[in-house]
Amino acid sequence: VMNLSEKERIAYEWHIEEMRYQISMDRSRFLDGLFEGRNEGLNEGLAKGKAEGKRQFARMMKENGEPLEKIVA
Repeated sequence: VMNLSEKERIAYEWHIEEMRYQISMDRSRFLDGLFEGRNEGLNEGLAKGKAEGKRQFARMMKENGEPLEKIVA
């Protein structure tokens, strides 16, 4: 690097900065996707858990002899 002409050194430094910028952008996009995926997975898991809880509660009501109208309501 020290043996480059000023023009070549400036071009080299610009190239290095451009590479750093691209790496930073790639990392940001990756992390954005990762967090979005985790949030979607968490929301999906919560929805499934809530639905399963309702099914279990309805099953318990049925086993305890509650009328169907009360279970459905």
